[in-house]
Amino acid sequence: MTEQRQARRRRREERMRQQEVEKTATEPGLATRASDWARDHWIQIAGGTFIVLLVAILAIAVSQSGGESLTQSEQANAAETNDSTDLPGEFHPSEGRQHVNEDVDYGTTPPASGPHNPVPLPAGVYRDPGSAPDERAVHSMEHAAVVIWYNCEAGGLSDADCTAMVDEMRDTYEEYLRGQGGGGIVIINYPQGEHVVSVTAWTRLLNLDEYDPGAIEEFVDVHRCRFDPEGFC
Repeated sequence: MTEQRQARRRRREERMRQQEVEKTATEPGLATRASDWARDHWIQIAGGTFIVLLVAILAIAVSQSGGESLTQSEQANAAETNDSTDLPGEFHPSEGRQHVNEDVDYGTTPPASGPHNPVPLPAGVYRDPGSAPDERAVHSMEHAAVVIWYNCEAGGLSDADCTAMVDEMRDTYEEYLRGQGGGGIVIINYPQGEHVVSVTAWTRLLNLDEYDPGAIEEFVDVHRCRFDPEGFC
């Protein structure tokens, strides 16, 4: 009787092993499908993470650029009409940009905008009075330049002090005193000026009753190339 029970148990175990073998044979992809599912799951996670990062990067780029960028013309118009008192110099509304061949009676002395000669002044130092017409200097400002006008007599400077002042400005802005292009510096002897130094950019005028290199440098740093309708800078 015991032997019969043992025999039945062995046959039962044998059938169970056979069933396991058959199950494995009929479903060979169970392990593979589990592996595939895990792989696909992580791909989905990685893909979602990438999309989130991409959106974040784009959002940061847009915020740093201030949204849509302005065109050259829009930037120039914004600079031309910006009357903020935070900017160096006094704001004087634009007197126009048209080209003319005659002398112009400007609203400020020296001029800070307005109709001008078709030919701008090259960057440089003009020590001889009358060698740099106002109308050409204004055209230089339209080309993103800063113009420094000086009248040593208005400040009571000696000839030696006057020469030293002009030489210092020349040396300070040497890199901007070359070439025909825009964004330069023009230094002009201006006997009709009422101040020892006046500094102009388009729609901006700074008058100084004494030579102040720091104030001039701040004006140049802020306003050179700020108004640049033709894209010289």
